[in-house]
Amino acid sequence: MNGLKQLLRRVLPVPVAAALAFFAFLLPGAANAQAATPHTVSSVCANQAVPAGYIVTAVSPTSACQGYLLYTVALPSNGAVLCTVGVAVPYPYVIIAGTTTAQSQCDNQFETQTITQAYNGVVACFGGTLPSPYVITNISSGTANACSGQQMTLQQEYPGITACQLTIKWNNYVATSDGTGGPCAGYGTEVLTPVYNGIVACGVGAGPAPSGYVITRVWGSYGGCGQYEGLQYSTIYNGIVACSNSTLPAGWSVTSYPNDPNCSPFEGETLQS
Repeated sequence: MNGLKQLLRRVLPVPVAAALAFFAFLLPGAANAQAATPHTVSSVCANQAVPAGYIVTAVSPTSACQGYLLYTVALPSNGAVLCTVGVAVPYPYVIIAGTTTAQSQCDNQFETQTITQAYNGVVACFGGTLPSPYVITNISSGTANACSGQQMTLQQEYPGITACQLTIKWNNYVATSDGTGGPCAGYGTEVLTPVYNGIVACGVGAGPAPSGYVITRVWGSYGGCGQYEGLQYSTIYNGIVACSNSTLPAGWSVTSYPNDPNCSPFEGETLQS
C-alpha cells in the first residue's frame, strides 16, 4: 500500500492520488495488505475488552499488562470451564455447573462455570443464560447438584408449551393461561401461544407488547388467567385506540386520549405513525 501511495504521488496531483489510494484500500484484500488481522486471540489484559464470542478460561498475574491481570481467552465449546469475570456466556451456550469458591485456574480470585450448547431437555443452572428460543419448563427445589443451587430444564418454545411464569417469551409469544404449583418450584406455569390479531393473553409477566401489536382491551379477570388480568392484543394501524398500558411502538405518537371503557382503569390513546 505504501508503494502504491508513493507511485500515485509521482504521477498524479496529491488530492487525486490520495483519493485513489483511499479507494484502493476499500478493495478486497487491501485491508489485509495494510495490516494483518489475527484470526484467533489467545489472551488479553483485564483492562481490555474480551473479543465478542470468547470466554475467559484462565486468569494469571503478569508484568505485561501494567498492573492488570492477564486473561487467557478461547472460543466456547461443550464442556468448557470459564472464569466468572463478568463476561457474558456466548449464545447459544448455557451454564450447567459452577463453583462457589475461587479456583486456581482463575488466579484464586474468581469462581468457574461449565458451559454447553443448549438442546431440548438440557438441565442448566437457574438464573443463568437463556438463549432464544428456549424457555424454562422445570425448576428444581433442591441445591444438591453441580450448580450448587437450583437447576432449570430448558425446551425450545412451541405453540401450547407449558413454561414457568418467569421465563422469557420469544418470537412474539404470549401467555394464554396460567396455573399454580406444578414443576416450577412455586413460580407458577403458563401456556405460551404465538400472538395474533385479537388474541387475549394473561397479564402475568407481560412485559412490552409483541412487535406490531398494542393492547386494545383490558379485563380485570379473565378465564384461565387466575389472579392476572386479561389483555387483548390487536395489530396496530393509524387511528387505532390503544390502552395506555401498551408499549408505544417506535415511530408512533399519541394524538388524543379518548375515554375508552375497554381500557379501564387505563386511558385510551389514539395512535398515529
